[in-house]
Amino acid sequence: MNQLSVSEYVEDGEDDESIPTVIVKSDSDEECNGCDCIIEELLVKPFEGRDYHNKFSIITNGRPMPSMINLFSKTRTCTRRFNPITYETCSWLCGCGKTLKLYCWPCILFSKDVNHWMSSGISDLNNLHNLLKRHEVTEGHISAMLLLKNFGSEMNENFKIDTTKFNQLVKKNRHVVTKFIDITCLLAELELPFNSDYEATLRKSNFIEFMNLLRLCDDNLDTHMSSSNAFTKFSGDLQNDLIDSIYQVLLDEIKTIVAEAEFVALILIEIADIGNKCLINTVLRFSDKDGRVQERSLGFTEFPHNTLLDSNILNMINDLKISKSLISLSHEGPTFVIPKNSHLMHKIRYQHPGIYFVHHYSYDIF
Repeated sequence: MNQLSVSEYVEDGEDDESIPTVIVKSDSDEECNGCDCIIEELLVKPFEGRDYHNKFSIITNGRPMPSMINLFSKTRTCTRRFNPITYETCSWLCGCGKTLKLYCWPCILFSKDVNHWMSSGISDLNNLHNLLKRHEVTEGHISAMLLLKNFGSEMNENFKIDTTKFNQLVKKNRHVVTKFIDITCLLAELELPFNSDYEATLRKSNFIEFMNLLRLCDDNLDTHMSSSNAFTKFSGDLQNDLIDSIYQVLLDEIKTIVAEAEFVALILIEIADIGNKCLINTVLRFSDKDGRVQERSLGFTEFPHNTLLDSNILNMINDLKISKSLISLSHEGPTFVIPKNSHLMHKIRYQHPGIYFVHHYSYDIF
């Protein structure tokens, strides 16, 4: 028996003796078992009921075009099998590998007229040529084709608009945060607190006062502050988050510079704390690329009272990546002389033999 491809269509009047289409489903065929076809999903949940991003994803992925080798129709003289080349000659044709039916992609997405091309599908290969010709000139199909073409361009334009708006918003927010950072650094340079001692009675906080001054010469900042309720009072959580963020950036920069230094000295200074806690100020002295001696303070680290410091110091050395460049260690404070830490230097030199203990002149931290 001759087997003809789908391109060998039967003209009108020549199909009187045709036999109904045969659909063979095999358990071993991937197309027939859970093909995860978007056609099935669209038949359950129509395209118009989906959200914007889902629609964009469906259109971007394009029409499904499975090979459907098990779809064929028989006549008394031949057997016609589906030829995937038909997808190339018919730009709107799509198929479902599980149901082994052909559909109209634009009509499934946009057509409001119920027809076989968007609901039950087509499997009659004997009359497929005539069915294709008749469907592509219908008013519903032409309207769906236009909607698909225009909708794609509309979605791209909407994405461009949304992206532009988002980038503008990010730019404004970055500008505002930059001003917050500038004011915070200025207060630190002037050794002024965020909040005034007379904030409750006489004036606003130092931060808000500087912010109001900048608003006079910055329209973007003024607009943001006027439209936002978050900065009428600068909350403690907000200022702490801002300070922590700035501190982390500075700490990372210091670590990067120190990691490249050839010689580094580590100085640990304990300060008195009313809460009976061990607060140690970590200071680094190192030579930069030009051979000049630099000093940077990494801030205060809290340790439990009467704690063993050797493991903490070793972890600090590894975290700073100064194992090879560290040449001296200095410390001062009562925690360093308790019996538990009496052999601190010996324990550290056991892992870092090149380190020497150096006495230093302590100066007031505050």
